[in-house]
Amino acid sequence: MHLNKIFNNKKALITLISIILLIAIAVVCIIVAVSDTDDIAGSETTTGIPADNNSNVLSGDSTFLVVITDESNDIVLPLLAEFKIYSKCLVLTPLDKDTLSSDGRSYSECYSYGGINLLESSVEGVRNVDIDRYAVINKSGFNRLTELMGEVSLYINEDFTYATSDKTYTVTMGNNDMGSDMLFTYIALLAERENGETAAAEIVCTVVNSYLQNLDSYDSEELFGDVTNCFSTNVTISDYYTAESDISYLIENGFECILSSGIDG
Repeated sequence: MHLNKIFNNKKALITLISIILLIAIAVVCIIVAVSDTDDIAGSETTTGIPADNNSNVLSGDSTFLVVITDESNDIVLPLLAEFKIYSKCLVLTPLDKDTLSSDGRSYSECYSYGGINLLESSVEGVRNVDIDRYAVINKSGFNRLTELMGEVSLYINEDFTYATSDKTYTVTMGNNDMGSDMLFTYIALLAERENGETAAAEIVCTVVNSYLQNLDSYDSEELFGDVTNCFSTNVTISDYYTAESDISYLIENGFECILSSGIDG
């Protein structure tokens, strides 16, 4: 009898301990789950891109970093491009590729060392501007873009000869019909001159406006496809669908590329 009582007491004690352990485990699980939820929410707040930072891309006003590069992927000309949809204009600001960032590297060195992401953060830091998206266009992409519109007529205020490894270009002062290869070569030549970025950006403006004159033959999807086929960009199809009505608005009402007032880093 005494043994049965002890056995029963032990059995009850074991049952009680088991219940306590189960409750403890449940409490720990709840605490961990809440902690994980807080961590996720915290990471979205501190490291995620806020929704309103992307909602205006290609819609309303947005700022792009545009980089023209050569065959070796070296910077020819960096630009800030501000889309002002309801002002119906694209404002280009040429940047000096020799501008130093906070870490002592020039824009060119930032791009060579860390690619477009490092260059983007450097430009944001130097100019105190938020960049929404980037677009990089190399020589072959530039050629594809200009070939969509044929030759561009430019007034050149100088005679010049420019030799590459496989070709020599000769241009006389006055009006010149320039194909894609010659246009790129002339932009690169101007950009290499001291304070030549503005003159190079003027040519880019002329090229863009020649393209924009033909917008009435496009729909928004064709325009988006053409541009993204010529550029390496982080513009997404979601950006396009969000801004589709604004792009259609530009096609219907006209659009102009203009140059801002000079270089500012």
